[in-house]
Amino acid sequence: MKILIIGGTWFLGRAFAEKLTEEKKKAGSRYEDAQVWLLNRGSRPAPYGVTKSITADRHDAEALAGCDAYGRDFDLIVDFCAYEEGDIVSLIESLNVSFEQYIFISTCDVYAHFSEKPQDEEAELEKRLYPGQEGDYIRGKVKLEAELSKVCKEKNAHYTSIRPSMIYGPGNYAPREGIYFNWIEKAAQILQPFDATGSFQPVFVEDVAQAILLTGAEKEAYDRAFNVCGNEIHTYASFAKCLKDAVDKKFECVYMTVEEIEEKGIPLPFPLTAEESTLYTGERIMALGLCYTDLTQGLGKSYEAYGE
Repeated sequence: MKILIIGGTWFLGRAFAEKLTEEKKKAGSRYEDAQVWLLNRGSRPAPYGVTKSITADRHDAEALAGCDAYGRDFDLIVDFCAYEEGDIVSLIESLNVSFEQYIFISTCDVYAHFSEKPQDEEAELEKRLYPGQEGDYIRGKVKLEAELSKVCKEKNAHYTSIRPSMIYGPGNYAPREGIYFNWIEKAAQILQPFDATGSFQPVFVEDVAQAILLTGAEKEAYDRAFNVCGNEIHTYASFAKCLKDAVDKKFECVYMTVEEIEEKGIPLPFPLTAEESTLYTGERIMALGLCYTDLTQGLGKSYEAYGE
């Protein structure tokens, strides 16, 4: 099997590349002895075990046309860094590659927001336009979902869309659990909105990486989307409890109301109110064998890696 990873050196991409390297060593695995190619801008070293690393910007058509991946046949392409409309079609055209399956890393944010019931993979995608970087991110991923299907149909190939919820874990560059670890290390306390009604489903980065492995070269995953969202629904209160159980340093909670937090403009990583919350179902990927990591265990691993 020959695999082309777009990205593969940051957070989820790196977690997947490292997990894939371990899977290659397993006798009988469909990934046994797979050739793993990485294509990215070279801002970080490639993970151990990669067959070939190509340094190029996906938007530089001239560089792609001159790279070693040009014109080759791949069994699987896994794309971690497609964000804007045109990113998939331009990559395939510039590389002039053929492939059996294209796995696109999307997001649960593509669904219509603020639904009263948990969103499954058949739920309507977001049509509303939101301002700012978050709005651009959502709009780009929604457009790419349609682009993915169209490109794969034209190439007589299969697609798979992986839609994670809020990913956390070692190497996370998004301001989520790291906010709390920083508070604990510097002040031995965390801010707790005691009247928050929001709920959320954090998912451990290694679980998302495993979900990608499970869907690669898997016929049951062809031309389908998969939510990867964790089967635990958490609140700020349950998150704080898991955090206390996970870290080896004592800390106190400083309580404020949601109104006080909003008035002071203090950024917190999860929705504060029920009205801002959207939940998802993650059973489809579990049918392929994924077991979710509980939050306490995942936070423990994340805290151990914090600061490394």
